[in-house]
Amino acid sequence: MVSVLAEGGTDPEQLIGAYDETTPLCLAAALGHTAVAEALLDAGARPGARNRSGHLPLVLAATSGPEGRTETVDLLLERGADIDAVMRGRTALEWAARFGRTHMVRHLLGLGATPRPTAPVQPSPDGP
Repeated sequence: MVSVLAEGGTDPEQLIGAYDETTPLCLAAALGHTAVAEALLDAGARPGARNRSGHLPLVLAATSGPEGRTETVDLLLERGADIDAVMRGRTALEWAARFGRTHMVRHLLGLGATPRPTAPVQPSPDGP
């Protein structure tokens, strides 16, 4: 369906949601819909494009679900997402650690994420 909409000229980065707060790629990343994310990237969505709230698809994929969305994280990185991009003061690695996603922390480290010695240590009241 995504490819059909893209062929019709739909903007793959168009804001969606009740308040136009997110993008299709951010939503697909958070839900772990890797095939949808791939179709959106194929249609021209940028892997590092933030939604209106400033969320990054990579951070959403790394922190959603019980262990993060490994396949979606891998896809975003293969397509050019910056593994060390900062969202609200933290990288995907730091957000995954903050949310207790041990598997994802190991996965991101294995993919080359850089731990920062100055990473924030206090909790963030508003989440990712």
